[in-house]
Amino acid sequence: MGCDAGRGSESGMWSPALPAGLMAVALEGMEEGAVEAGLPPATARAFVRQTVLGTALLLQDRDGSPADLKDQVASPGGTTIAGLAILEDRAVRGAFIRAMEAGFRAVRGDCDGTSSHGGEISD
Repeated sequence: MGCDAGRGSESGMWSPALPAGLMAVALEGMEEGAVEAGLPPATARAFVRQTVLGTALLLQDRDGSPADLKDQVASPGGTTIAGLAILEDRAVRGAFIRAMEAGFRAVRGDCDGTSSHGGEISD
């Protein structure tokens, strides 16, 4: 979708393509990491897919935010907090924020074909 596509409502004509694409990249990385850690590829794929499905169900069934769920599953000194620390060190959360902002700018048509860091905006 180009910069002029999707306009026409107060919030823009939003498509789930960007969030789905971002999730696919994150899941791909988790799957590859599980394989590198020693899981067979088929097991890693099933593990990641079941985990994302379970996470989606937890988010759907609760009133809290994704941050609330993250806080509930991350115990001090545990595996989740260790992984989250790596993501924070690499500014992954901030990259997701910037990617969503770029997508909304493209939907609204108030971009010039580049993101704030100079990269192409495309689908």
